[in-house]
Amino acid sequence: MTEKTKKTDEQIFYPEGIKVVISGEEFRIKPFVLKNRLVVLKIVGEAIKDYNFQQKEMGELTQGDLINLVIEVAGERLINIYEIVLGKEKDWLNENITLKDEFSIIKAISEVNDISFLVQQAKALTARGKA
Repeated sequence: MTEKTKKTDEQIFYPEGIKVVISGEEFRIKPFVLKNRLVVLKIVGEAIKDYNFQQKEMGELTQGDLINLVIEVAGERLINIYEIVLGKEKDWLNENITLKDEFSIIKAISEVNDISFLVQQAKALTARGKA
């Protein structure tokens, strides 16, 4: 494999960011750094604990299924994730983010981060917490 091919593969599988526009303002959704990933895992893990998790096997879920699952499981906690990825205060988010924007944000998050892996990690952490 050449260096050029390797770089192209990395760009495909690990994009550096995806642009979203919310209320006329441009944001770049980037992969979570360790600190942010841990916060997101905690949020999703807490949501999973509160939710009767009766979903299909994770491997069978499409990206749309995963996005719907994240919205359903995280619910009101999503605003905390939006604060992390957009760097905006809750008041601004509450006043400017539409449902269509939410789908775009979560879709971008799932594309630059391995969302099924994050959900699996959150489930594993939740299971350990129950033991």
